Amino acid sequence: MDTDRIVSFSAAAAAGSLSRAARRLGLPLSSVSRRITELERELGAKLFERTGRGVRLTPKGERFLARARGVLQQLELARAEVRSGAPPAAPLRLSVPPDFGLCVMPPVLSALAARFPLAEVHVRGDVRRVSLAEESFDAAVRLGKLGLSELIARRIGTVSLGLYAAPGLAVKTVDELAARDTVLVDLAPAELAATERGRAVKLRLSGRFKTGTFLEAAELAALGDRIALLPSFVAAPFVETGRLERAGPWRLASVPIHLLCTQRHRGSKLLDALATLLEERLARLEQGAS
Repeated sequence: MDTDRIVSFSAAAAAGSLSRAARRLGLPLSSVSRRITELERELGAKLFERTGRGVRLTPKGERFLARARGVLQQLELARAEVRSGAPPAAPLRLSVPPDFGLCVMPPVLSALAARFPLAEVHVRGDVRRVSLAEESFDAAVRLGKLGLSELIARRIGTVSLGLYAAPGLAVKTVDELAARDTVLVDLAPAELAATERGRAVKLRLSGRFKTGTFLEAAELAALGDRIALLPSFVAAPFVETGRLERAGPWRLASVPIHLLCTQRHRGSKLLDALATLLEERLARLEQGAS
């Protein structure tokens, strides 16, 4: 059995799309499609169902994937054993905001593990901005504008912000907002540039409550008469379950998100793959929030 076909199949299963799998593998879409068709013909079974958004595994495809990943991992281990006695690569140490780690990272790490079965990635959620050089981190995800630095920065997307409140407790005017308690989050701005009916306005947030994470802010807003400033990836599940709703008619500017790494990690295939997976994940989350 041709291992290239198995690699293409595994990548498509992880990406949920033949085109995204082709980008991750650095191959033409036609090559990935051909390999999967040949694999299906060889197995005498249909592995994927085509959908409007990509591909979905069939029951037989799910069973084959479990075995295929084991085969690829064993092959990678075999290659490592015969490579000139080189020691295994050091773990990649990644710092991310806690909310980002909980809401965004799990499927990204799963896809990364499928592509690099021998890679060891340590992810830590940090409220503060760690120093990559002084604290021995290899990379970090940062929300917001960046200052001057020698670190390599790759923009991986944007996240939209919004004001949220418990159902029935939304505000409609700037004066109403000023009179309400806002849950303030460390590192989040207390003054926001926004648009209201086509004109620029400044929103000033103040309140008695301050917390370290957006998830805590969301819970506090959902439990009382408070407003919370939240990124879309945190707010989405609260809105879907009816615990929060948009507060106010304002449209806030989106916040850029970057993946930073040190100069010695320039050109790392693992970090390049991580950045691509994060770009795709953030794009899907923002599309769902719009």
